[in-house]
Amino acid sequence: MLLSLQELKNAVNRLSASERDELRAYLEEEVSTSHQVMQSGTMDVDALLIAAQEIRESMSPQDFETMLDAMNEEFIEITDEDEWEQ
Repeated sequence: MLLSLQELKNAVNRLSASERDELRAYLEEEVSTSHQVMQSGTMDVDALLIAAQEIRESMSPQDFETMLDAMNEEFIEITDEDEWEQ
């Protein structure tokens, strides 16, 4: 079961000072390792698929349908094929 952000904040408020320090260290480590710079040709497709699955699992059916509707609302045609070449 996932907590809402407010539930998570409430849980953090109940932590001791040492537990907050431990949580802060954990979050700093997670942020520093999870925000890697993307470069052409370096995509980890397995990691992308896992992330996509995690996002999907966190969405309600209604949220998923809303996302699909938004994605299908407008088709953007590439006007310059060379734009994607590097």
